[in-house]
Amino acid sequence: MKKTMLAVTLALAAVLSGCSAQAEEQAATPQSADQAAALDALVENARPTLEALLASSPMYSDIQINAVPPSTMEYVYVYKDVMVADTAKSYLDSMVPTFQAAVDSQVIPAMISGGVDSSPRVTYTYQDPDGSILWSHTFDPS
Repeated sequence: MKKTMLAVTLALAAVLSGCSAQAEEQAATPQSADQAAALDALVENARPTLEALLASSPMYSDIQINAVPPSTMEYVYVYKDVMVADTAKSYLDSMVPTFQAAVDSQVIPAMISGGVDSSPRVTYTYQDPDGSILWSHTFDPS
């Protein structure tokens, strides 16, 4: 479980870093509108790759990426099977340094180069098949 979860999480970070180069240039409008449009573009550009990752994942029934204006990218992982909540939470808590490293080295730089350059944040949320949240954490650049 641990290696698969980590591999999918890091793969998604790599996907995003590749998508930042594809983000559209935005017309001159107020910064918050530019940033929201850039965030939406990054998310939309990442979706096809996420679908391919999901198809190869034995652990998740759904993986979503959402734009949460003004500057947060949210990844939502839904497990195929019900997890033991305390075990999942403990494991994911132990992975905070790994998530932070991926956020700092890949996700935040991709967001900034894609135009989300004011207070970029990343949220990872893990859910059981019924939608109940097992764990969620929002990362700021360190």
